[in-house]
Amino acid sequence: MISDCQIKNELIELWESIDKLEKRFKPLKYIAAGTIIEERGSPDESYNLLLVLAYSALDELLSQCILEGMFTSSQPNNRFQNLGTKMDDSKNDLNWIDYQSVYDGKEIRNNLAHQSELANKEECLKYVEAIRREFIGWGILN
Repeated sequence: MISDCQIKNELIELWESIDKLEKRFKPLKYIAAGTIIEERGSPDESYNLLLVLAYSALDELLSQCILEGMFTSSQPNNRFQNLGTKMDDSKNDLNWIDYQSVYDGKEIRNNLAHQSELANKEECLKYVEAIRREFIGWGILN
C-alpha cells in the first residue's frame, strides 16, 4: 500500500511490540511438580496501552498515505491534523474492511486520551483487532 519501506518497517515493528505486550498481559500457565499453575495476568486496564498504540500506528499510516497522495487532506496546511479528520478524508479513497468499527474504536481511544476514561479489556482487544485487519488488508501486515 505505502511505498516508503522505512515507514512500513516501522509500522511492522510497532505491531510486533503490540503483539509482544499482548502476550505479556495474558495469564501465564505452566506445570510445576505435576500441578498446573496459572499466574494472574496484567490488570485489564493494561490493554488500554494496546489500544493507544494501535491507533498511533493507524495515525502514522494515514499521515504517510497523505504524503504519498493516496487521498487528499481536507486540512492540507494543518501539520497537526487529527486522526478523525484523516479517517474521514480517507474513507472513500482507501479500501477499508470495516471503517465503522475502527471509527467507533477511535471514539473509545479519544475518551481515554482526553477524558481519562479507561476502556475494558474486551473493547480494547476488539478495536486493536479491527485495526490489525485493516493493516492486513492494506498489505502492511501478513
